Amino acid sequence: MTCRRVELVAEGDLLVARLSPSQIGFAPERVWNPSPSVRHRTEPYEVPRRIEMGIRGTEESGAKFSPPPFAVVVEGHGRRALAALAADGGWHRWNQAAFSADRDGVRAEVDLEGHTDPSEALPHVGLYVLDGVEGEARMELLARGLRQLYPQAYARVYVPDWWLRPIYCGWGDQVTTSMWLEGVGPEPRALAYCTQGLYERWIRRLQKAAVPAGTVIVDAGWSPAGTWEPNTERWPDLRGFIARQHQAGRRVLLWLATWLWQGLPDEWCAFAGDVKLTTDPTQPEYRAHIRRQVARLVGPGGYDADGFKIDQLSYCPPERAPSGGPRFGETSLYEPRPGKIRPTGDGWGCELLHQLQKDIYHAAIDV
Repeated sequence: MTCRRVELVAEGDLLVARLSPSQIGFAPERVWNPSPSVRHRTEPYEVPRRIEMGIRGTEESGAKFSPPPFAVVVEGHGRRALAALAADGGWHRWNQAAFSADRDGVRAEVDLEGHTDPSEALPHVGLYVLDGVEGEARMELLARGLRQLYPQAYARVYVPDWWLRPIYCGWGDQVTTSMWLEGVGPEPRALAYCTQGLYERWIRRLQKAAVPAGTVIVDAGWSPAGTWEPNTERWPDLRGFIARQHQAGRRVLLWLATWLWQGLPDEWCAFAGDVKLTTDPTQPEYRAHIRRQVARLVGPGGYDADGFKIDQLSYCPPERAPSGGPRFGETSLYEPRPGKIRPTGDGWGCELLHQLQKDIYHAAIDV
């Protein structure tokens, strides 16, 4: 059983397709979003229902996945079917998509936000339908469809033994410390409690309690969000800290913010009008900066860290609701819109996010 492709058509900056009950195989009664809502809903909705999803969280689709599967499962008359958007490599040029389900079928929309000519994108983007089978769970149907649409993503991946051991992330203790000392308040206060002394104390407590942590995540605050350069007042000996964790049989991951520009020059950033929004992963000097910093952080001649916790992915810039800022806790949504967003190079939406993560990945594995 294979996915059936449905062609989209252009409507302004949108790519749109409509699935009739005959194309689905039944009239929809419910629609299920694989990405939990901001209120953690995982159950299907009764139709009619519109579900907006994207890199940035929406009411129906929180930013648990950035981006989420651009897909829904529709149900009716005891049957299920998957409706999924997919594209050729290099053509996932959207931040946001939407599925509207009712008794007359499903309408799917891809918003190119004016950054790609819809006529050029049409041959490369499709809506696909896959019939469910009896007894198949929603998540199983989703996985089966995505495996057909993106087989390379399901290739066998080597997982090292240390990745399967318990992971200790210091963010929880940073937040707890800020609340203990300062009372209830904004979460970004916890940045100030990312210090070498506190982490060493917390790790000693884990050891005393015989918690078998195999990995330590040094979370937000060890570096300005944009530079990925250690704050030596908070971390006077990051290399030594990492070396001691290695001696104790633990690995160390460093928190990396994406899109946040604290400490970076204007030339490396994307602007909307006069507003500095985010970093620009198409800007050559910024890409070179990423390669240098990543190599230094994981290289044996640098800090010798073991990898990264890559965060803030959902700050990928959207044209419909421009937002950005220097660091966690200092971001803004700009209304009215200050002007069209201007990356240096090509790409938009998921492709910009992919480019940024590829640069981090290749810089790390090339060390």
